[in-house]
Amino acid sequence: MRIYLTACIWRTVRIALIAVSTLSLLGSGTTRADVIAAGDLSPAPESISDTGGHVGGDLIIGNSGVGGLFMDIAPSLNLEIPSPLESVNGIIGNGPDSIGAGMFDDFGVEWRISNDLWIGNEGQGFLDVFDSASIEVEAHTIVGVEHTGYGEVTLNGAGSQLVTGGLTVGRNGVGVIKVLDRGSLRSRNNSIIGDEDRGDGTVLVSGSGSRWFVDGLTIDDGAGGTGKLQIDNQGLVQSSGSVVINTLGRIEMGGLREGVFVNGGTLRLISVTNGGLISGDDISVTNGGLISGDGFIDGAINNILNGVISNRAAGQDLREHLRVSGPVTNVGTIDSFRGEMTFESLVTNDQALVIRDSIMNFNSGVSNTGTISIGGNSTLNGTITDSGGSLFVLSDSESLLVGDLTFSGSSVLGLTIGPDAGTLDVTGMADLSGATISLDYSAGIASQPGDSYQIFQADGGITGAFPAVAAADGRIWDITLLGTDTLIATASIFAVLPMGADFNGDGIVNVLDINIWDSNYGMTSTPPIPGDADGDGDVDGDDFLIIQGDFGGPPSIVVAAVAAVPEPSTLLLASLIFGCCITRRLN
Repeated sequence: MRIYLTACIWRTVRIALIAVSTLSLLGSGTTRADVIAAGDLSPAPESISDTGGHVGGDLIIGNSGVGGLFMDIAPSLNLEIPSPLESVNGIIGNGPDSIGAGMFDDFGVEWRISNDLWIGNEGQGFLDVFDSASIEVEAHTIVGVEHTGYGEVTLNGAGSQLVTGGLTVGRNGVGVIKVLDRGSLRSRNNSIIGDEDRGDGTVLVSGSGSRWFVDGLTIDDGAGGTGKLQIDNQGLVQSSGSVVINTLGRIEMGGLREGVFVNGGTLRLISVTNGGLISGDDISVTNGGLISGDGFIDGAINNILNGVISNRAAGQDLREHLRVSGPVTNVGTIDSFRGEMTFESLVTNDQALVIRDSIMNFNSGVSNTGTISIGGNSTLNGTITDSGGSLFVLSDSESLLVGDLTFSGSSVLGLTIGPDAGTLDVTGMADLSGATISLDYSAGIASQPGDSYQIFQADGGITGAFPAVAAADGRIWDITLLGTDTLIATASIFAVLPMGADFNGDGIVNVLDINIWDSNYGMTSTPPIPGDADGDGDVDGDDFLIIQGDFGGPPSIVVAAVAAVPEPSTLLLASLIFGCCITRRLN
């Protein structure tokens, strides 16, 4: 079990160090503010003071007990700027029961480390850098080293900085870095947040002028560690190499923090060529974890399998707004629920794009071979080109596409009918040449012959051939074009007859029949029901094998359906209903 230094204890250590420094200055009458050290240090505090801050070997703050080191320039005294504190290695919080605290404050205060800096090795380590003080590490900085270690670094104030070669936050222990109020973090090599299986790393960059410059970043190194990067309040993280987010990694850009909305910041990808900075077109963010919130990603995103890009409502009438400048390739999930997303370049969706009560701006359009689901009161701005994918309008929704909609290949346009039907209105043109229409009946009562619903509208006109029939609720529905811009679905007097693998009776075995099989999977009935291709009374894997064999053509077998055809009296009644009492729900 880890026991971490509380804010109260840390405050006490700070006060003690400041008191030691004040007494030293007043008692000695020295003309410069050297290193002030107290408690458990190696070498001893006295030898550090005697050498003026020059340590020949390693400097350990909190070796096995509680130790602190303070370095400052007293602003009220005309003091000479001290020589930098120098050491080969630095360790803050070394042993399992140790607590180490280092504070560096004011312009000209420096700690130069020629090798490595460890903060929270096996114990608890804290490093505060304020107001233009500087820490320079030649090799590697690790925050949260061993599994018992806890390390925390705060860079606060204009000019405060940590410059390091490599950087690992949360190797085996817990590591936290906070870059606040125009503080600066610079890591020259690829950096890691959340390294090994017990590693837990967090980096927060918050505030206008707060920045982290990094040459490539991995969040969750894939060895079981967890990593999080938070970019808030116009903070900037700029990478000159690719950013990789694995399964247990996440980037949070603003959003709700304990019920309070926080503006996001910017993640920018920049390539370095011949000493100059250019747009990061040859590098990208590869996301297999989570990107969420409100902010700006200035670069391309490759959202891989299991990767999620998501945002939400941020309060009453307030949406998280995530913007992406570069092209986005999605084989994971892009999901917005009452949020807003703006994609300035082409979005290629090969998996799942879910839009619910949201605003989605596709400035360069969407190329879809996966699934797009639209629900609630959503607005989509841009052109959607579906090439063998699926677009579903969810029930009880009212959505608007400001742009054109084009289907090609074997695409599916999934629409709902019934009292709780969803609608999608297209302001531009809709080309349904390659669309197969899939209907889903949304009511809790059985459909009746003659029931008629508006299912789709395109103000710029509907073009292309589309199927004349579709199936839903065990019934065949006739699809007709009203004028040039509206599709109508009307329930036939005939129920869908099981015809081998052609469950909707349109003469061809296709993806619609797979959808029916999937919906009825596991059901049993005599006589056969849609999905039971072999007529054995159940819908199972054997039926799917028949679908595979017949796919793209007519059914190879026809299953007799007992009592599937209405008797003459029923037909007469149905025709009267159809002629006299059409239940119309057109707008």
